[in-house]
Amino acid sequence: MSVKAEDVNFFGKWQGVSKNIYTLYGDLEFNEKQLVFSIQGNYKYVVLESNEAYMLLELKKPVLCGNYIKLGHYKENQMEFSILKSNTSSPCSWGIYEKRM
Repeated sequence: MSVKAEDVNFFGKWQGVSKNIYTLYGDLEFNEKQLVFSIQGNYKYVVLESNEAYMLLELKKPVLCGNYIKLGHYKENQMEFSILKSNTSSPCSWGIYEKRM
């Protein structure tokens, strides 16, 4: 699946709001080719599902506890970030990121 117009709302630089997410992954930069965590490094992905509410990504290599990431709108300028073991499982790690201006 290719990147759609609504996906660009997720693109940009994000800062971890929740302490657990910031400690494990650091800041996040998300673009049409990869996720870049300041602590965990670069992760290329494939978009499995995308709509106005969330994106489901399959990573080319695992990050900590899983190979799938779900990004969803949480509040204005914030997104929920979840790592999944499979594309249908419950999150094994999650947190909140805030858009950096």
